[in-house]
Amino acid sequence: MCLLYELSKSRPLCENIVAMNGAILMLVKTVSSYSDNVVTVERADETLDNLEKCDGSVRPMAENGRLQPLLKRLVEGILSTS
Repeated sequence: MCLLYELSKSRPLCENIVAMNGAILMLVKTVSSYSDNVVTVERADETLDNLEKCDGSVRPMAENGRLQPLLKRLVEGILSTS
């Protein structure tokens, strides 16, 4: 998970991670798990934070239960058009 987090810091690699089938689902499930490995959960959450900067990630995140990036973009869109 630490390696995936480090890779997600790069914009091109971030887009590759988003394009991988099931990557976002795995990360969302890891974050929402009751794992004893706190570092893994934190790195998965930080990876998702990095991935939400990629345009193609918002929809898959919302489909897998991570709604914050979608809501954030909706609010920003509403505020920017007002």
